[in-house]
Amino acid sequence: MLAFLSRQTRIAALRVIALLVTTAIFIRTAWVSDDAFITLRTIDNLVHGYGLRWNVVERVQTFTHPLWLFLVAIPYYVTREAFYTCAILSIAVSIIVVGLFIFRARAGGAAALALGTAMLVSSRAFVDYSTSGLENPLTHLLVALFLIAFLKDAPASLGRVFLLSGITGLATLNRMDSILLFAPALLYATFGCGGVRALGALVGGFIPFLLWEGFAVFYYGSLVPNSAFAKLNTGIDAITYSRHGLYYILNSLRNDPVTMVVILVAMASVVASRGTRRQRLIAIASGILLYLLYVVRIGGDFMSGRFLSAPFLAAVILLAEVDPFPLRKLGRGILAAGVLISGLGLTPHPPIRSGRDFGGRMEGLVDRHGICDERRYYFAGSGMLNEAPAGEKPSGWGPSVVGGDARRNGTPLVVEEAVGAAGYLAGPRTHMLDYYALCDPLLSRIPSVLNDTRYEKWMLQMFGDRDPQGWRIGHHKRNVPSGYLATIMTGENRIQDRQLAAFYDRLRPVTQGPLWSIHRFAAAIQLSFGRWNGLLPRGRPEQDEPIDWMEVLAVDPNLPEALFRIGEELAEAGDLDEAGRRLEEAIRLDPRHARALLLMGRICQQTGDAQRANAYFDRVRATVPGLGGGSD
Repeated sequence: MLAFLSRQTRIAALRVIALLVTTAIFIRTAWVSDDAFITLRTIDNLVHGYGLRWNVVERVQTFTHPLWLFLVAIPYYVTREAFYTCAILSIAVSIIVVGLFIFRARAGGAAALALGTAMLVSSRAFVDYSTSGLENPLTHLLVALFLIAFLKDAPASLGRVFLLSGITGLATLNRMDSILLFAPALLYATFGCGGVRALGALVGGFIPFLLWEGFAVFYYGSLVPNSAFAKLNTGIDAITYSRHGLYYILNSLRNDPVTMVVILVAMASVVASRGTRRQRLIAIASGILLYLLYVVRIGGDFMSGRFLSAPFLAAVILLAEVDPFPLRKLGRGILAAGVLISGLGLTPHPPIRSGRDFGGRMEGLVDRHGICDERRYYFAGSGMLNEAPAGEKPSGWGPSVVGGDARRNGTPLVVEEAVGAAGYLAGPRTHMLDYYALCDPLLSRIPSVLNDTRYEKWMLQMFGDRDPQGWRIGHHKRNVPSGYLATIMTGENRIQDRQLAAFYDRLRPVTQGPLWSIHRFAAAIQLSFGRWNGLLPRGRPEQDEPIDWMEVLAVDPNLPEALFRIGEELAEAGDLDEAGRRLEEAIRLDPRHARALLLMGRICQQTGDAQRANAYFDRVRATVPGLGGGSD
């Protein structure tokens, strides 16, 4: 039917079809990750008047994307609902990104348009993180805007430098390390304009980022987020990190070949290209390479493909500017078909085919280095169109149950590993302590353990083997210092290690002291320059240690969460009688403590008391609809 239309009308129709197809895929695959709820808890506290805080008693920057946080906070202020607000906003931004590529990028004719669309919808990295609730959609938008402006045939001018610098500054405000992707092209444009005034335009574009950094130093006492300390202040050497970064690239090649192949083909095509635009294309390719080297240097990530979605989009836009091979229209069409076939056939769990049951397919979920197919891991409980019953999302998975227990009982302290949804759902009355230290200013500054036994158990369950490193990238477990839980509960420094207690006495004024105090400003400066680092422990502990919940019971003997945790540890050790007594006490104090009810049901199953087990499971289902019984 399109053959009877003019060429211009056919291209316009194909653009609309391409946009509708990608929109449908974004909606079908939309999800929100647990990490996104770390930001959402801070947004919730901000909206309710507690400030930009994770725990309301202390000022700690637990997010890495201020611009995305403020963008999400605008609709959240109106809706006061996290999941759909975040998912729909992500979809809307991602539709704009694809629309910019389809309607504004120099995509050529129908074959080139088909090729670009095929690459976008076949990339798991791009599709998965076009939603997820993380900052990727906004980074994608800024990449597209920057490259469209940079590749436009226009004379060098101060205004153009300022525009490109402004977009780069916003991208840096959205995620600080993304500046590497933009830097070579921005510097090329700046030096191409020449003169001191061009440098002034360059700096001028970064004013929003510089203002944020000034605020961060004033409010948080630090230029960088707390997660930077948690993930890089570990005692792990650069070679080990880089080796894991290569594993991250290999994981993408194995599980998402379209993404890495497109990136490599784009860079190779630029090198082989000719013409007056070649230098600009090389500047973009240099940014992609620089960013990939950075990803390798920091060890990659535990989310497969997360750090590759932005360079992939840049590569797709590059390939719209150059011929990847010396082929004309027919060659692009053949290549588009090849990409789609690869995306459907070679890629495990391709996004084009993933539907409502996507989260139920668990094979190959994680590799031996702990790199996980994150969307598939969480989709059953946090997919926008999954098969879970309608209602509040996330639903039916561990963190949401932890948060629900805490909110119902007003639990003052929870210690967890996955703190995103748990922290958001628990609400501001609960102090959420994560032993991976993303959200805690003290734990993030002490060395991580060499062997994380909880991670080892998870890997045995998910993969059937141990990670030879003994730790997971992005999840560097810290031992909770003796007395620290009591310190949090009482507000008094009860840390038993004298040197660590002295460090905490100097840290606390920065995170909890009066905002305008001169003493606090001085302490923040000294902390930033490592003045008291000699008080911190040296060397990585060989093994992780159990959390001492007895010190919490010494402060509050009627805390159901502490009694449940002790019962849980006793059950794992095989002492079912004592575990049962602790759990029954927790249930007496909080009859709707879902995890205590569930564990008691399982203990009753193990001891052969099926009638009591079913009674406990019925109470679990009444407390948390959709949560299973003994086999879940």
